[in-house]
Amino acid sequence: MKNKTGLIITEFEITQKLEKQHLGAKTIFYSLAFEEGIDDYKKVVGLDKDYIANEKKSTVALEAHSLYLERVKPGIYQVETRIFDFDGKRAHILQEIFKDKNPIASQETLSISFDLRSRRTCRFEHSIAQLYFELYQAQKKLPQPTSLSLSLKERLS
Repeated sequence: MKNKTGLIITEFEITQKLEKQHLGAKTIFYSLAFEEGIDDYKKVVGLDKDYIANEKKSTVALEAHSLYLERVKPGIYQVETRIFDFDGKRAHILQEIFKDKNPIASQETLSISFDLRSRRTCRFEHSIAQLYFELYQAQKKLPQPTSLSLSLKERLS
């Protein structure tokens, strides 16, 4: 793993053009930023577009909670994506958006491995599960944000 902390960092820019394109729909910028962060995170664990197209497996969000702390405007933002729990089938993910190291928004997601052919949940393939586990282990050493809610075990019991 290149990054010893396991933190996946994505840069997201709201341009004047993007702002004009989505005039009046301000919450779209948070969603776009979180989505770019998830795309980068999926690439790190091997769930890239080729894998999804060839293996017909991806992830599905079972639950998501967003918290908007500040209004976004044109500029460059940083999206940090972390895994807080992982059991081989489900991942508890937290994403945070920062501007100049100040928290702007967060999104917590419970995601599950999904077979697109059978339309059912499934365990992650070994190689992908291993990358998830490595990220999870590295990220356990990072400080736990106070905004984090229940663990997978508490959610699923």
